[in-house]
Amino acid sequence: YHNRWASSAALRLAGVQADTDDPTDGEIGRDLKTGTLTGIMIEAASGLVERALAASGHYTPEMDRAAVARSISVLNSYGVTAFIDAASMQPIMAALKGLDDRGELTAWAVCAMPVVEPGFMFGKAGEELFALREDYRGAHVKPDYVKVFLDGVPGAKTAAFHEPYLADPVRGCCFRGATMLTVPDLIRWLGRCEKLGLAAKIHCAGDAAVTQALDAIDVVRSFNGPTNLIHQIAHASYIAPDDIRRFAELGVAADLSPIIWYPTIFLEAHKAAMGEERAQRFWPNKDLKEAGALMAGGSDWPVIPIPDPWQGIEGMVTRQNPTGDFPGKSLWAEQALDLKTVIDIYTIDAARAAGLGQSIGSIEVGKSADLIVLDQMIFDVPPDQLADTRVEMTFFEGRRVYERGE
Repeated sequence: YHNRWASSAALRLAGVQADTDDPTDGEIGRDLKTGTLTGIMIEAASGLVERALAASGHYTPEMDRAAVARSISVLNSYGVTAFIDAASMQPIMAALKGLDDRGELTAWAVCAMPVVEPGFMFGKAGEELFALREDYRGAHVKPDYVKVFLDGVPGAKTAAFHEPYLADPVRGCCFRGATMLTVPDLIRWLGRCEKLGLAAKIHCAGDAAVTQALDAIDVVRSFNGPTNLIHQIAHASYIAPDDIRRFAELGVAADLSPIIWYPTIFLEAHKAAMGEERAQRFWPNKDLKEAGALMAGGSDWPVIPIPDPWQGIEGMVTRQNPTGDFPGKSLWAEQALDLKTVIDIYTIDAARAAGLGQSIGSIEVGKSADLIVLDQMIFDVPPDQLADTRVEMTFFEGRRVYERGE
């Protein structure tokens, strides 16, 4: 969802022509030889098409509610009863609150409000959006996080790295990507968010972005001292070795999404951009765990097509692709984790990272009765069969919200 592939008709409606200037933090795809539009819209360029669609009057509140309700029913079918929405714009929060008020929300929804308008989304952001957060708070809707997009993604060479990408005809050599905020700007935002009681989820796909985020949090800690707020770095996928210990030292959670810690087409794109050796040092999960970092299992859905945690769980244990693609290949097998650790990462540790550890994430007296029934005993099957797990029933606050076959 960082990038779009738009049709010629959509480009015309958005007013995009071959000589249209690239927006800040974005790029309009053009054929290298002819200069004609390719339809690929990178990062902020995606917003040109999204805004045109919104201006057309296409979206309605009813559509938003139906889409959110459908999304949550899909999550329930995979046994998910709580989530952080990683870029909660006003229509999303309004839809969540509307469902909650009707008694139709079947998961805990933690909202992360963007500090600046994302290039590929549209609407109110930052202080203007934060000021509305209590309007959308509900029994199960928690607008308690902000979202910072610090860089892009490696495959499009928009993630920020310490070492350069491979040379290409567009960027030449020595291109490392760039962050979307300076360290001083990020420090100011984090300080402001802490004053408002908001934790931050910071998108960092490249190791230089991770370093910058940790540096900014370190400075804020030196001024503000300890906090109960748990800032997160999402996706924590490429990390400089010296930064791994800093997660625990600074009380920063590693939001381990998306579910691609095994060989995938994403990894193949990274190899093309970075070279195979660097691309393989992807998701140092075991190093993070041994350093004492709080880790949370996520999906990054809908960037990932299916929000199936069981694929992610198997992948964390085996470091091999559970779908059968890339047979016999592993991704940095030394970073595999045991199943008990991975289940904690997807349950109680994820709840703690979302600020809900006191009420969900484990089966205890006084906690919400969010339970699932599975079709197999996951600790009794071979690790390469974990992704075959199916959810028979999902209960939210003791109420059955999904049953297989219905």
